[in-house]
Amino acid sequence: MAKSLSGTNIREDTSVKFTRLPLKPFGHKTAHLAYFDYNEDIGRSLQFILNDSEFAPPAPKLLVVFEGSVRLPSERLNEFNEKQFCSSMARLLLAIGKNSQKDDQSVPWVFSNIRYDSVAERIIQLTKQQYLANDISLSKFITIGIDVCPAVQEESLNTYFSLVNALQSTTIKATESSSNYNNRILNKRLSRIILYGQRSHDLIDRRAVLQRFIEEASRNSDNVKNESISVPKIMILYGGDDTNSEPIHRLMNIELERRKFGLVIIRGTGGLADILAWVYDKIKNGMTVYDTSRGSLTTTFLRELKVIVNQ
Repeated sequence: MAKSLSGTNIREDTSVKFTRLPLKPFGHKTAHLAYFDYNEDIGRSLQFILNDSEFAPPAPKLLVVFEGSVRLPSERLNEFNEKQFCSSMARLLLAIGKNSQKDDQSVPWVFSNIRYDSVAERIIQLTKQQYLANDISLSKFITIGIDVCPAVQEESLNTYFSLVNALQSTTIKATESSSNYNNRILNKRLSRIILYGQRSHDLIDRRAVLQRFIEEASRNSDNVKNESISVPKIMILYGGDDTNSEPIHRLMNIELERRKFGLVIIRGTGGLADILAWVYDKIKNGMTVYDTSRGSLTTTFLRELKVIVNQ
């Protein structure tokens, strides 16, 4: 029989484990955590998560995926104003929150890396402040972190430090007495975390789990509302490096719930974002959007992105 990390019976036909953990050392505020490993069917486990009374978020009105990161100020161009960008994103998410109060219960879902990301954290923090200032419940703003880690004993995943250890890709381990520990390890603004325990040489990465989660959420929404609804999906790329190119190419090429991901590139943030902004400019200046001899702007951009992926 499956059990939650607190020992409460959940359901006999799944081994998803639920708990609540703080996302900073000795913190009091906690996030919902759902964990399952490679022994479980991914689709069935995600469906169970989406139907859990405590974890399941309201239906999505917009899906936003943050890609990349900006680690060093020296990597950014002077034209990028992080504070202004984060404020603009917060205003967009606030507008969606206001609309969700008027028409239906659907809300924005924001997907971010579980690991620390200053830009993502600032956007989430500003959005929450704006929601509270406008008397909108924070339950109307869903922030989800999805990641993979080596499979662990579920019972040991019950503290901040155990979560950090599970996510570490090096031999560096966290201890409660570690002098190197601070708040800049995990994204402490997340409200929900989905963690998949992989085995050695498992090809499933966090974007693959993200893709399946969106697919299952779409199936759930269609069943509840008895109709097919296409939710807008965008990726926001800032900074980043070559590790982001393949996931971006993959998500832009798959069609989730009848609509593909759009890509918004934040120019001036350095890294991959500036490379792709340059690629976009070169394509746009060298052809018209409806140039049938070379295909559409998006098609050509994806072809050039594939070249970067293969390098």
